[in-house]
Amino acid sequence: MNITKFDVAIILSALSVIVVFAVTALTELHWVAHALAGILSLLFSMVTAAVGAMLTGRIKRAGTNLFALHKKISAYLTILVVSTFLIGLWDRIFYGEPLFWQHTDPLAMVVQGWFGLVVTIMAIAQAVPCFVVKDKRKTRKLHTILGYALVIALVIQTFLGVEAVLVEIAGG
Repeated sequence: MNITKFDVAIILSALSVIVVFAVTALTELHWVAHALAGILSLLFSMVTAAVGAMLTGRIKRAGTNLFALHKKISAYLTILVVSTFLIGLWDRIFYGEPLFWQHTDPLAMVVQGWFGLVVTIMAIAQAVPCFVVKDKRKTRKLHTILGYALVIALVIQTFLGVEAVLVEIAGG
């Protein structure tokens, strides 16, 4: 078995999210695992998009089996995005915060939560056809559009998350 630097990155990022979640889950810093997973999702989405661009020839190739690498990283990205959403959902439920908009919630947090659901659906919609459809040519264009849209959505989501934290800090 050949372990690559991408395998190490996946393992270390997964372990870091798990450890940070375990350490901060019942503290005032319970949101840190969610934030870390979100930032890692953004980074892995950029790597996934870059490897995908190498596969299509948009960027100069820098590896031998890029298809397997793209598939591995995108599968992990989907797991990471779904995990990020679930950690955020867990935080809201565990701390008794309402799941839907309330007049007392800062708008930044509401938008960030709902947009997180959209990003999660996008990530799942991006990955599922890759593992189900046999003829990849049928889904290639949609896959490419969704992939780049996911990167952009994760950038937006990261900014929304930073804004939500700043609003929470200012209000608290």
